[in-house]
Amino acid sequence: MSTLRMLIVNFAFIFLTAAPPVALCGLTISEVMFDPQGDESTDEFIELYNDSALPVDLRGWTISDGSGTDTLADVGHGLFAGPRQFVLVIDPDYITEGSLTYDDLIDESALVVSLSGSTFGNRGLSNSSSETLSLYTNLGVLESSYAYTIGNVPGHSDEKIRLSGPNDSTNWGDGVSLHGTPSRRNSLTPVDFDLQVGSIESIPDFPEPQSICSVNVEILNSGLYPLSGVLSIQVDTVLEGSFFTIHDSETGTIQQAETLLVQSRFIMPLSGLAIVMAALDQEDDNEANNFLLSTVSSEFVANGLLFSELQVSPLPGRAEWIELVAAGPIAISTRGMSIGDGAAFADVDERIALPEWILESGSFAIVSNDSSIFLENIPVDVSVLVTSDGNLTLNNTGDSLALFSPSGSVSERVDYRQSWLSSTSGVSIERISTAVDANLASNWSNCVDAAGSTPGRENSQSLQVGESGTTFSIAPIIFTPNGDGIDDVVLFRYETDPFTSECEARIFDARGREINRVKLQNNGSELTAIWDGRRENGETANTGRYIVLLEASDGKGGTRRERLTGILARPR
Repeated sequence: MSTLRMLIVNFAFIFLTAAPPVALCGLTISEVMFDPQGDESTDEFIELYNDSALPVDLRGWTISDGSGTDTLADVGHGLFAGPRQFVLVIDPDYITEGSLTYDDLIDESALVVSLSGSTFGNRGLSNSSSETLSLYTNLGVLESSYAYTIGNVPGHSDEKIRLSGPNDSTNWGDGVSLHGTPSRRNSLTPVDFDLQVGSIESIPDFPEPQSICSVNVEILNSGLYPLSGVLSIQVDTVLEGSFFTIHDSETGTIQQAETLLVQSRFIMPLSGLAIVMAALDQEDDNEANNFLLSTVSSEFVANGLLFSELQVSPLPGRAEWIELVAAGPIAISTRGMSIGDGAAFADVDERIALPEWILESGSFAIVSNDSSIFLENIPVDVSVLVTSDGNLTLNNTGDSLALFSPSGSVSERVDYRQSWLSSTSGVSIERISTAVDANLASNWSNCVDAAGSTPGRENSQSLQVGESGTTFSIAPIIFTPNGDGIDDVVLFRYETDPFTSECEARIFDARGREINRVKLQNNGSELTAIWDGRRENGETANTGRYIVLLEASDGKGGTRRERLTGILARPR
């Protein structure tokens, strides 16, 4: 036998023959299931809650939906609602037709009642138009009313959020539990005890390095009852998890729905980047919101963010995307930054706000307009933003892209042209050097990686900078082997330590085909070689961009590789 039927048959509540003291008010409509997932003729319900400290005699009480009025009916439990007790009003057909939808959901402490008629109102609760439900005492006095709104997912009720609050739209919402929460705490109702760190705000928004930065931390009581705790505010100015405390004290008692603003200060580091952590120490019912981290940054910190790679002509079913790189010597913050194409210069609404990323020097981030970006071979530690607002489109005929600083000024811009793009779909254009202007056509080249692009990875065409003690260079970058004695050859030079035993330069054209190799000769502190612009077979190479891959062996099985770009030109 089901739980509900056991309650009905065996009487879950026993009342004394002498009538207990009753309250004249305290009941509120707390939940309405007007569009059940099951049979509408049996599974509609209205939930009430006795928000008083005394029992309420429900004999003679009525409920109306505007089209009809029904008297509450005893189904075996009596008609006295206990203090702080839920009252579940079920459709009479739920019992007579044998529905089982809510049997396992009804709390044993609840009072279950029904109606004197055959259904709610004349035709049940409407799920095509809103109705106002009214609860009247036995004297015909209006006790509670609520106008439910339609459009819920079937099987999801309208729920009152704070049971002691008003019955207006600000205190009601669409429940998130399938079949609702009949006779139990509503899914939208806050927990009893819950202090949370609501927000962290820096003043000013972007403090200058070595200036005093004020930090405002908002503490909110999201629970139903007053609560106090201990707030600690800590700061990390070296980004290594080394936090120091700038505030640690009791909050005092914070009432329901009230907030407390706590202010402290610290000095911004020279790096212009800090992490602020606020943490509450108290026992409550939701510890997940007792902790919050926030980035505080100076505006100049964003200046190291640059365009690195563009996928303008993706393969069918793949996404367009933009790769960004933190090109500066220190970590950067993207807080307050935005990105946009040509329309974003004149219309700030066309700009796409970047998330608050902290990007270490040399790390990448990807911005795309479609979730198919995740089909690309992107390293798992690379930050990705998928925007769905339609404000990011990369035109195949050319476009202008810009990164906007927190103040709205343009911090980086590239105006790519159709002539920069590959005629092959799926091949991106890569920036060769972040130290060179992004608007130079010679600073961009088609990707030569076998995958056609390198999102979140080192560009196949990027200029490499050697580590301390090892430097590879070519000079001049543009050479003209036309026999006039001026820049007829290019010099490869590798400054190295004495442990390098062999060094070779492999030369590739823009399509990735190897055309020659030259060995570098040891001249003491450096290795050098010259290339006269010829292929391995002695033929003169075509005008264009060439990739020079240096491979240096240390004689112990280790190999170091560096890559640079040179341009072979033939002036008239």
